[in-house]
Amino acid sequence: MKKIIIDLVTGDSSEINKRLGNIEKRTKTMILSLQKEISLLEIENSKIQNQRHELKKTIYSHRMKIDDLNERVHEMMSTSDQEKARNETAISAPHTTKTLNDMFIRHQRRTLVSKQQPRASRPAFYVYMSSNENSPGPHHTLIFNQVVSNIGNGYNQYTGIFTAPSTGVYVFSYTIMPDSGAYIPVEIIKNAGVIGSSFTRPYSSYRHSVSVTIVVHLTTGDVCYLRTSTSSTPSGNIYSSTSARTSFAGWLLV
Repeated sequence: MKKIIIDLVTGDSSEINKRLGNIEKRTKTMILSLQKEISLLEIENSKIQNQRHELKKTIYSHRMKIDDLNERVHEMMSTSDQEKARNETAISAPHTTKTLNDMFIRHQRRTLVSKQQPRASRPAFYVYMSSNENSPGPHHTLIFNQVVSNIGNGYNQYTGIFTAPSTGVYVFSYTIMPDSGAYIPVEIIKNAGVIGSSFTRPYSSYRHSVSVTIVVHLTTGDVCYLRTSTSSTPSGNIYSSTSARTSFAGWLLV
């Protein structure tokens, strides 16, 4: 500054103008720099204001959701209190034990039905002899060669043996028609054991049939079939025709 004053006194105006120009340039540069910083600060401030606005909107939305949840909880608690009151009334009412027993029985039935196989897939068969079985000897497996139904393919028409395709309680029923004067003792076999038996001995020229029904539990792979007795010797023929069939049937009960 002293230099500028001296220059003014000495009258060196060119030097003064040069220095003033430099000062002006530096001032403009500083002003531009400050303006740029101000502009950046304004942009940053605008972003902050936008974020603040978005936060306010988010807070408002959350408050609305909280209010809605509180209202739902209140409604649920009111409903729960009403249900509790109804249940207490039902329990205190007469015949409560009977009502609970009925509910338990219905539940057990639904559970049992859900465990059963669909009806369409339950094993079942009905077969009969297409003609007479002449003079079967003792311990002779009876073969019913005419298949009417064989759901699950458990019955083998060539061996006369039913093989359980699934575990459960089965019902088996057979009808034996001996020819006139014949003696036909028959056993129904599960695996290697006898589970039922019958015999017929007509005492006249008329034929008399015998029918037997067995309920037995089988495990998958167990076999069941009919055979003549091992302890009594049969005599005569087993009769089967369109007028009276010697037949064998079985099905899965549960």
